Parts: sequence; C-alpha cells; structure tokens
Amino acid sequence: MALFHFIGPEERALPDYTVALVDLHPTLVILDGVNEGMGLHGMPINDPEGATAWRNRLVKPFTTAGAAVLSADHVVKDADRRTRYSFGSGHKGNALNGAMFELVNTEPFGRGRRGRSRLTVNKDRPGHLRRRGLPAPGGKFYVGDLVVDDRRTFTPILEAVLYAPKAGDEHHNEDDTEDGPSLVDQGSGGDRGPAGR
Repeated sequence: MALFHFIGPEERALPDYTVALVDLHPTLVILDGVNEGMGLHGMPINDPEGATAWRNRLVKPFTTAGAAVLSADHVVKDADRRTRYSFGSGHKGNALNGAMFELVNTEPFGRGRRGRSRLTVNKDRPGHLRRRGLPAPGGKFYVGDLVVDDRRTFTPILEAVLYAPKAGDEHHNEDDTEDGPSLVDQGSGGDRGPAGR
C-alpha cells in the first residue's frame, strides 16, 4: 500500500496543492466523484466553462506529467433522458482526449455474491478500442462484461474479471434491464473467456 496515496479533500485544491500531488509522479490518478469535486471547487456542472475549469485544475496537470487519469462520473438516472455522456455539461465528454466508458449494472454485486456490469465505450479518441467491441445502440460499442465475484468458490480473494464479447453476444442490447442477463455458473465452463486471453 506504500505505492498508493489516498486524498479525500474537504476543501478546494489550490494550484500549489496540485503541483505537490504531481510531484509524487503518479502513473494513475483516479478522480472519484467528478460532480462532487466540481461542486467543492465552485465549478458549475451544467456549464461548459465548469467542465473546462475542472479539466484544467485537476486533470491536465497529471496527464501533462504522463499519468493516466480516470474520472468517475454519473449518468442521468432517467434512462429516457440519458445520452452517451455523463450528467452535466456535454463538454465533459466533448473535450475528452482518450476514452469514455460506461458501466451499467445488470446483476447486483455484494458481499458473498457474484455480479455483472456491462462495459461500453462511449467515446474513443483516437479509436483503438471500438475495433475490440460490438456495435451497440446509441453509438456505443460493447466491449465486455465486468464480473466481480466475492463467493470465493475458486479463489480465497475477491475476483474481478473483464469478459470479452463474442460475435452474436446478446449482452450489448440496451433492452437488458437491471435484472439483466443471468450469470452462468463459473464452474460449468459456460462463461466467456477473460478479455485479452
């Protein structure tokens, strides 16, 4: 754990503070809660200028230093109003230089349970990920299912595996509800192989 730094800010990150974090030479920065972070910094989430200010303050300093930045955000809860982008200004997605993923839970996770979420690529610049996926409604590309297994049936630890899609796979349909496609028991050999194998 010495390689990890956790920061739970309760006040705005001033430029000197951001410089001190960049000086730690991180290779991966995870910003969990973009809208909450924007609110903490007084940046309006529905305004393109707020999205730009967020990127300039807390994303670009790290990407400029060579780190990968993963920003966790939320979509609109009403599925009929949902777009490819997260809640707030569309500029969050428009200004993105990289990939935007969406995880949609199709089978609940939990302690002692096995759950699944569908992973789509909603934006892909410069375009290397779409070719690994299947076309899905709304201009998205289905790239797999993230399965998190805490049953500890086969391993003594929590297991997370990304299963790649197969031709003819039906999991990319947006008709999947929260009840979603049922899981195939891992011991039966019926699950698809992990991504990249």
